[in-house]
Amino acid sequence: MVNHFRAFLIYLYVINNSCHHPWKYFQGIFYTRISKKKEGIELTDKEYMLRAISLAKKGEGWTNPNPMVGAVIVKDGKIIGEGYHKKYGELHAERNAFASLKEFAKGATMYVTMEPCCHYGKTPP
Repeated sequence: MVNHFRAFLIYLYVINNSCHHPWKYFQGIFYTRISKKKEGIELTDKEYMLRAISLAKKGEGWTNPNPMVGAVIVKDGKIIGEGYHKKYGELHAERNAFASLKEFAKGATMYVTMEPCCHYGKTPP
């Protein structure tokens, strides 16, 4: 849970210290940095959060009245699962990230662009 909170704080920092349209501002930064992943260099917390933000952007126009949310699961310095809230009434970003896992998630950290969903309702955890 501490890692989730840390990732959320990074998200708040990123949003509060950017322009009015953080999606456009960070999209370029993320794609220039993603080449590190291919070279085997570990990405930073901020870069994982930028990836989650870029995933969230994919839900634009489909999630209303819910927010756009992205999630990235990282284990041992590599991304093992990703997801975003695709459409109103469907699975949330966290569930989609777990559904896309490439390996067992024990010991992994999830970066989410909002606080992790922990309620029961239309799409419970």
